Amino acid sequence: MLDNFPDMDRSISAIKILEGDRTQEFKELASALGISQSSESWKELVMDFCLEFKDCFTIITDNQDPEESERDPIVHCFILMRQLGKGKSSMREVTYLQNIADTLAKEFKLIYTHTK
Repeated sequence: MLDNFPDMDRSISAIKILEGDRTQEFKELASALGISQSSESWKELVMDFCLEFKDCFTIITDNQDPEESERDPIVHCFILMRQLGKGKSSMREVTYLQNIADTLAKEFKLIYTHTK
């Protein structure tokens, strides 16, 4: 999903700015997704997940009946939701992580748009 943002320097800059304010959220999502924080690109992987998750929310909440050709994206969305839910004992925990992913995606897009 970061591929949808053509200026990689701006993307990295936006992630750094966002991570400064949202360090704990990045770490919580990385932990929930099984992303090692010792990896150099762990923040980019978390952000990529958040952006994918944000797009999935739009797909899932679309009021139109999906055509056969649109079923694959819906299946992908449920896979992403399953990643967040793995090992959780309540919907509250899953919803908390979903909200973090949504917030990070929104804030990333805003920062990316306003930085040069």
